[in-house]
Amino acid sequence: MAKDVPIMRKRKKIAVVGAGIGGLVSALKLAHQGFEVKVFERSEYPGGKIRTLEANSGPINIGPTVLTMLPIFQNLFREVGEDIFDHLELKEQNILARHWWSDGTEFDLFTNKNKTFDEIRNVFGSNAANQYMEFFHTTEKMFTCFEKPVMKTVSPAPIEILKEICKTPTVIPALFPFRTLDKYLKSKFSEPKLQQLFGRYATYVGGSPLNSPALMALVWQAEAKGEHAKKSIS
Repeated sequence: MAKDVPIMRKRKKIAVVGAGIGGLVSALKLAHQGFEVKVFERSEYPGGKIRTLEANSGPINIGPTVLTMLPIFQNLFREVGEDIFDHLELKEQNILARHWWSDGTEFDLFTNKNKTFDEIRNVFGSNAANQYMEFFHTTEKMFTCFEKPVMKTVSPAPIEILKEICKTPTVIPALFPFRTLDKYLKSKFSEPKLQQLFGRYATYVGGSPLNSPALMALVWQAEAKGEHAKKSIS
């Protein structure tokens, strides 16, 4: 009588098209779950926007230079049995960005709101600094309001979002229908350069402040909590 031969189940094969951050994250999680994963990328390098270009003067970041919402990435690595700090060396950045305008104006944006307040006061005056502080506190409330029901949820539920909005009614003005980020910033800042500076956060979704919703103002809070990656993912 023949011995029973164990049935070897073949692992399901999955193809991931694109080795950008979304493709790499998907491949990583699927492989950890036991799938046989192959990643296909048309360019020479993986990473999409998160890679560096070697130049004579040294490496140049292609795309993002700041890692925002670090806990999300920490959880990703934990899910696959890794520690993000074994792969990335991170350093908190005091200066988020340095800005120049054609008229010679220079301005540094800091992660510390009080330093940014002082910088705005020195460059644009006390009125602009006070407007910034009001803007900071409003966008901080917006970020807190939407972080859990939107940013940390796979399938955001309208009722949960509404509950959070009711808890923080001061964010409602930023949610008016057809209110663009540009219009919202003009209502908050009298200084055109600050309207322009904070309007750039529409580019996070490839948009323009002229047609992006006012809600995009909360993205500033995510970047204000950013971390800089000193070496690439290994």
